[in-house]
Amino acid sequence: MKKLSVLIALVLCVTIGGVYAAWNYSQGTTASVVVSREINMAQVVTNGIKGTITATPENNFAFLVDDIANDTLNSDGTYTDIKYKAVLVGTGDIKINFTANPGADQTTKDNGIKMIATITLSAKDGLKYTDPHTSQDVVPIAVKDGGNSIVLNDTDEDGQPNTTKEATITAQQIVDCLELANVILDTKAENDDFHTALKDYTIVITISEVA
Repeated sequence: MKKLSVLIALVLCVTIGGVYAAWNYSQGTTASVVVSREINMAQVVTNGIKGTITATPENNFAFLVDDIANDTLNSDGTYTDIKYKAVLVGTGDIKINFTANPGADQTTKDNGIKMIATITLSAKDGLKYTDPHTSQDVVPIAVKDGGNSIVLNDTDEDGQPNTTKEATITAQQIVDCLELANVILDTKAENDDFHTALKDYTIVITISEVA
């Protein structure tokens, strides 16, 4: 099994405007607060026996921890709007291409290979985050148990990935494989602490040929 790893630094971006809601905190006469962390992406190429796989980020590929309002249904049928709840969202996608090497089987040249993406996380040792409202240590972000794989070209009647030479992984598909801690960040200091806890995490996307 040949693997391609794309290391993607997890971004915590708090910005004013755009498609998503913003983290707005009252800071006296200060009108806004901007906290951002850049993601640097480069094309990754891995050479295998059968061919070459390339992975190219497109359409402003990024991950954001944003303030998305959440409505909670109360027992009396009304809804309570939860503010300052951290939610992980993704934008853009990764384009995957397979090119067969000279000497590969004709079927491989014509149809490509079966591929699957596996999402994992890596982090520096000793990272710790304490929920400010419960005083309990929590894991800021984790991979969902049994839900961290993405088939790159649907599946056949046997549940196996179909062969392909081109595929796309969306950032949202990757987000769906992850779980962000259930935290409310209703002060800027709490936001800064959560930012510090997340910034050393790395999302690892491994593209593998399915045997």
